[in-house]
Amino acid sequence: LRSQLYTAQAAGGKFIREECIRVKDIIFEDEDGTMRRGDWSKAARVGYCSSGVDKGSAGGDARFLSRLADDSPCLAMCPVRMMAKLFDDMEYTGREDTPIFAWNAESKKAGQGLRYVDVNHLVRAAAKGCGRDTNKFSSHSLRKGGASAMYAACGNYQAVKLFGRWKSDCVYLYIEGVCS
Repeated sequence: LRSQLYTAQAAGGKFIREECIRVKDIIFEDEDGTMRRGDWSKAARVGYCSSGVDKGSAGGDARFLSRLADDSPCLAMCPVRMMAKLFDDMEYTGREDTPIFAWNAESKKAGQGLRYVDVNHLVRAAAKGCGRDTNKFSSHSLRKGGASAMYAACGNYQAVKLFGRWKSDCVYLYIEGVCS
């Protein structure tokens, strides 16, 4: 994802509503493509529809990630399970216009959006916790890591390019090391 989709770009930790991912932009689907509301953890796929456009309507740009198998060694990274947990923890039901990535009610920043500097701080704290050089990590690491993980999972360069909205072949720079 590009940072404008998950960070508050306006002053004071405010989201630009037309650009951020909101509750109504997230779609949980069953195997047969039926949309699921509630009990999200059992969904087969999770996706988002940019600009809040309903899936299937003109201009809809839905992008989906599939549930990982229960015996996957990467189960903790399953996008369906992670988004379902976020929805359960944040109690989004009935708040369709709420941005997904905002500080929770217990935070000192409750109601504000996750800012670009917050994401950088969190990424660098995680890098430090893993014994890595924090100067080599930022929010952009999430884009590279996401592209690499998606390529490793599906092996489909075109799918990664489409999902990441790359128009050029620079996507290879993001997945280098995974391809070799």
